[in-house]
Amino acid sequence: NTIIKKYDFLYICLDDKKGLDNNNDCKPGWQSYNRNWELAKKCLKVMCSKHNLKGIVVGRTKCKIDNVCSDKIKVLPFLPYWEFQKIMQECKFLFVPNISDASPRVITEAICYNMPVIVNYNILGGWQNVIPGVTGEFFTNEHNISSALYKLIHNRHSYKPRAWFVEN
Repeated sequence: NTIIKKYDFLYICLDDKKGLDNNNDCKPGWQSYNRNWELAKKCLKVMCSKHNLKGIVVGRTKCKIDNVCSDKIKVLPFLPYWEFQKIMQECKFLFVPNISDASPRVITEAICYNMPVIVNYNILGGWQNVIPGVTGEFFTNEHNISSALYKLIHNRHSYKPRAWFVEN
């Protein structure tokens, strides 16, 4: 892989569709619910302040990001597929706080790019590809994400997500 890692993490939570009043000012909707935006905001604050991580958020373009993260998070709109794939490869790991998501394809895509994943333990599907110490780590809230991040950050090169996926 010749793509340089510019960011620590990637989180996807697309913008919710505009309402009848043609206004999209970060009102809760299907995307924010499905991708657990409320928990993500709390975890992003921990990731930026306690761990000094830099990341990409795809979506949430009308949402306010905590001030502690304002210079550490780049917010992008929905991207064309190949542009998104390139951005994904510029990140070291994927952050997935989702619970209600049935099985996010992006987990498999990240693993195939040899990116470890940090996934909410309570996610409905996709968890079977998260093997602690091999493909990524689990967390459940803003209080225990730090231990998962610590493991991943300090042992990132020992994770072998792509090799595990190809073998299994």
